[in-house]
Amino acid sequence: MPRKIFPIGLLFLLFATDRLIKIWVVQSFPEGRGITIFDPWLHFTRVNNTGAAFGLWKNSAFFLVVFSLVSFLSIFFYLLKSNQLKHGIAWAMIAGGALGNLYDRIFHGYVIDYVDLRVWPVFNLADAGICVGVFWIIMNFAFTQRAGNKSHAPHSR
Repeated sequence: MPRKIFPIGLLFLLFATDRLIKIWVVQSFPEGRGITIFDPWLHFTRVNNTGAAFGLWKNSAFFLVVFSLVSFLSIFFYLLKSNQLKHGIAWAMIAGGALGNLYDRIFHGYVIDYVDLRVWPVFNLADAGICVGVFWIIMNFAFTQRAGNKSHAPHSR
């Protein structure tokens, strides 16, 4: 049971933290404005993003809502059934991020982005959770495949 509780708790912790930061950003800054956190690298700049990552699929709200909803629900029900903690954490980060951005799309019509590195498109904690979760799954798959290939390699003489 704890193997199921931790990933689901992480999912909702990521969602809640992202929501709290977005509420603060919306109440504090008009779009395009923000503050410097750590000059010159880190700024909080409010951007209302009607697209997906890197501004792709601008004004495709219906598609993005459906995709996010299906992704979240699929992962959430997987987490309810799975006992894999390692994979569960990665999938929880993806689902928590999807839920955070889904909330924005439904209630605002756009995603509120705020992390501004000035050399990368502005993003948010939900986006970071999705990226870290995907990276974790890819790395786990790559190293599992690599280890599996070594164990099945023919013995040299």
